[in-house]
Amino acid sequence: MKIALILLALLSIPAYAWNNIDHEFAGLNTDMRHMWSGGAWQENKQEGFYRFLVAGGGYEHYKSKLYVQWVAHGSDMESPKVLRTIEIKELNDNPLYAFNLPECIGSWECNSIEIVATHTYELTKHKSVIKFTGIGKYEFVQTAL
Repeated sequence: MKIALILLALLSIPAYAWNNIDHEFAGLNTDMRHMWSGGAWQENKQEGFYRFLVAGGGYEHYKSKLYVQWVAHGSDMESPKVLRTIEIKELNDNPLYAFNLPECIGSWECNSIEIVATHTYELTKHKSVIKFTGIGKYEFVQTAL
C-alpha cells in the first residue's frame, strides 16, 4: 500500500507541471496556424529579425491571414522585443485565400517574401510578392498563376 501511495505521488508531479505549462500558453490565439522567425532587418541603429504569423480558420472554406512582426534582437540581459506588428491588408481585409508560411526570396535577409495562395471559392492559384521597405512598411504585388 505504501508503494502504491509513493508511486501515485510521483506520477502526479509531472501532471501538475503540465498544467502549469497549459496556463502559461492559455493566452495564445488558437487561430494561429503557422509561425516562422528569421531573416534580418536593419534601420537606423536598430536591427533584428522578422516573425511571420499565419492565422487561419473556417469550416467549409478555409481562409488565411498573414501578419509580420519586426523583432529587435535581445542580449544576454534582455529578451528580444517586438517593435511593430502589421497585417498584410491585401490578403487580410477580405480573406479569400488559403496559404501556408511565406518563402524568402532574394537574399538571406528575407527582405522579400513570396506566398502562393489558393482562392477559396474559385480554386485559382495566385502568387504574391511582398517587399519590406522599413519597419512596418511593405510593397505588395500579386499575379495569377
